[in-house]
Formats: sequence, structure tokens, C-alpha cells
Amino acid sequence: MKHRYFFFLLPIGAVVLLAAGWAWVLAAPNPLAAPVAGWLPWPVVCSTRGCITTRTWQRQQTAIQVFAAAAKKDAPSPEQSLTTLARQHLAHYSQLKSPVTPADAVRYREEILNAKNEAQVREATGLSLADYDRFIIIPFLEQESARQQRRAESAEDLYRQLAGERWIFALPFHLTWDKQEAKVVHN
Repeated sequence: MKHRYFFFLLPIGAVVLLAAGWAWVLAAPNPLAAPVAGWLPWPVVCSTRGCITTRTWQRQQTAIQVFAAAAKKDAPSPEQSLTTLARQHLAHYSQLKSPVTPADAVRYREEILNAKNEAQVREATGLSLADYDRFIIIPFLEQESARQQRRAESAEDLYRQLAGERWIFALPFHLTWDKQEAKVVHN
């Protein structure tokens, strides 16, 4: 008889733990520093096309910190890296007439950037060549394709256009999506 209650309480306990973990991430002043941030891919910014998760945000923040250290520059803040991810999300789902392929990314990286050495790319970004193509080159090419397709004068102009067309919501309690500027800001 006691075992029967266990099967009811276990799922309820799991749901409560998940809700508490997500609330911890959303309430933290720096969601990436919350101890539970890496446990699951917690959603932090969502649109009608899906969500950006803490894992994606952590990967982006790590890559830009490694790159900034290699370039001897200050690393962007977590809010700035989340803005970059939200903008990439907007460009990716902007209904490009000619989608960017992984082959386009490899060709651009090798022919334009002349980046063929995985050790050098890993040292500069912390990413493998495949990840560099997927997380850096493809979003850049999608941005430029969308910018040309929409005849936007700049990337900033493109993102303001896209932000006006799609609903975006920042979930952490202290962050807001500024639709006019197409960026994540503190409340």
C-alpha cells in the first residue's frame, strides 16, 4: 500500500524540483552563475519559433570570453551575449529566400577568413571548426542574407525590423527584451 503512494509522489516531486530549479535560474541576478543553470537547458528567451536556453547562452558566453582574451579585449556582458543570441534567432527565422548551408559556412571560413587550422580556431574561440561554422559563421551569413534581402542599411536596422515583426520575451525576472532597440536590457 505504501509503495502505491511512492509512484504518485515521485512525479510530483520531480515537477516541484524542476520548477524550483527554473525559478532559481530566472530569479538569479546572473542566471549563468546559478548553480542549476547547467543542469538542464532552461529557457531564457523565447519567441514564437522556440527558445534560447541556458546551455546555448553558456556556450556563447564562453566562446566570446575566449575570443576576447585572445584579442586582449573586454568580454561582452552576459546580457550582450544574450542579445546576440536573440538577434541570431530572429535572423535564422526571418524566412530567407536562399537559406545558408553548412557548405556555405565552410566555404566562407576557408576562402574569406582563411581559417582552416582547427587548433588556431579552437585557441581563438574555444570552438571546433564544426562548432565555429555552426555558431559563428552560419549566423553571420544568415544575418547578411537577411540584411540584403530586406535592404537594411545596417545590422542594427535589420534587427529593429525583425524585432518589430516577431514577439520575443526575456524570461529572467531582471531582463527585458527592448523591441525598439532589439536588445536585452536590465529592468
